Amino acid sequence: MTALSQDIRYALRQLRKRPGFTAVVVLMLALGIGATTTMFSIVNAALLRPLPYPDPDRIVSVSLASPIFPESGVDDWSVPVWQDQARSFETLAAYGQESGNFVGAAGPERLTGAKVSADFFRVLGESPALGRAFLAEEDRAGGAPVIVLAHSLWARDFAADPEIIGRTVELDGKPYSVVGVMPATFRFPRDAEFWTPLRLSQFANPALAKDAKRTVITFVNVIGRLRPRVTVAAAQTELIDLRSRVPQLRGDIRNWRVSVVTLHERMYGNLRPALLVLLGPASELGRAIARRRPDLARAELQEALARTGRIVQYDVLAVEGPPHERRFVCAALIDGEELGVGRGSTKKAAEQEAAAQALEALERRRVET
Repeated sequence: MTALSQDIRYALRQLRKRPGFTAVVVLMLALGIGATTTMFSIVNAALLRPLPYPDPDRIVSVSLASPIFPESGVDDWSVPVWQDQARSFETLAAYGQESGNFVGAAGPERLTGAKVSADFFRVLGESPALGRAFLAEEDRAGGAPVIVLAHSLWARDFAADPEIIGRTVELDGKPYSVVGVMPATFRFPRDAEFWTPLRLSQFANPALAKDAKRTVITFVNVIGRLRPRVTVAAAQTELIDLRSRVPQLRGDIRNWRVSVVTLHERMYGNLRPALLVLLGPASELGRAIARRRPDLARAELQEALARTGRIVQYDVLAVEGPPHERRFVCAALIDGEELGVGRGSTKKAAEQEAAAQALEALERRRVET
């Protein structure tokens, strides 16, 4: 305990004697720690922590890949077929982001939301905090105009009114009835503040599905919840097979490749290499800051020894190389014992390196005892 208190007093004296240096060190430590902490928080969210949904490893994202677009949405011919026939999934859902002019209790504002199929919230394992999610009949052509609000929108525009269910709001000039409010922790897709029915299911109608003359194809995002013990590869194989039997697909998209990956991989997979690259320098910065400054090693060694009355002596052991590239080899001796050897282009640089080695040797001995 006595040695520790001496070390603390010694450190405080050094800081008081060099206020400018102390300020720089504190600033650099703060930057290093802050950078490392920030990068780890990002890496933790993107690479380590699972998505905040029940059984997140069973939630997958489905996309198409074409010769031009490596990642594309899924055509609205395939989605209803998958929803109706795929057996690898508990449920499949489609969604697409939208923005609209929303008019609620706080007046008009431009908001970002999403159009989603009826099973969208079920895929993610989430239920509204108030009210309910969409019914199947509301997700069909001619269904009632209904809307689910994000918790943030409900709290901001409606003062968290518990009687919000059943109230009418306006979106792009049309009235919508509020049927639900999602929990504060739910925000998918990113920044969505409301959800309305997508109504792709109309194309599952056999009469409409045979309409090969339809030339406009809508591409949507697709997510699904796998059944227990079903692998991603097995689900992908089944969707490929089902899609190959959709007769309405045009030749230019029929051969697009189906890709099934976990939702976590879809959201963060492309960021993984960049995040790992960035985390390395941030960690290295923290380690570099923690290293001892070599140009202060002699002064630190002398003051450390002064507390115990010991002295340090530097001897030149050798001078190497031709005159224009001379290098000095110096030893740091404490009470006649050699504790460090340094090399440098000048005698002072060699002594500094020797002093740094001697400090490390003394520190190892202190820890061992």
